[in-house]
Amino acid sequence: MIICSRLLLQIIFIEEELMQIRTLAYHEIPLIGAINCQETSMQSYNMSGILTDTPYKVNAWEPQKLADFILKIEDIYFHGGVVLGAYQEARLVGIAVLDLQYISGFRLHLEALYIDQLYRRQGIGNIMVQKILQIAYEKEAEALYIRSPPSQNTVDFFSHRGARLAERVDSYLQALAPETIQLEIPIIR
Repeated sequence: MIICSRLLLQIIFIEEELMQIRTLAYHEIPLIGAINCQETSMQSYNMSGILTDTPYKVNAWEPQKLADFILKIEDIYFHGGVVLGAYQEARLVGIAVLDLQYISGFRLHLEALYIDQLYRRQGIGNIMVQKILQIAYEKEAEALYIRSPPSQNTVDFFSHRGARLAERVDSYLQALAPETIQLEIPIIR
């Protein structure tokens, strides 16, 4: 691993393919739109964290939502946040975005974690979450706050990495996306 000011770079092998995980440059942020974020789950969680038989579906990026999302990520980037990208050859296949402005105490917010549909279940998301947790630890955060879509796949992914229902829900972030499940991963010191 090489660390240089705003550059974080790691080259790894996932299922015998070369994968590069590194900090994105500003001009790369619009490439997020190439990530296929579609997901279908036959079950979803309710706000109390109970699994229900309600299906949940994430569709492809809608143009206006993508444009708004890119603006939000650019803003986080300009305020010193962390924007990691996972590349398979020259293709961006995953992102993880950490907002470094503390919320509700000493918690940092994982603004986004998207892995392209074709690259899921290969360990990319796990590696990216571990990198984000390491950065949050170095910033002396007490927890990583996550707004998760209610799909069983996504909530279970975070639960297997130590996430639990947030003890203190950030009302501002919840109001931005009321359908999301508010989680946190405690950072052990």
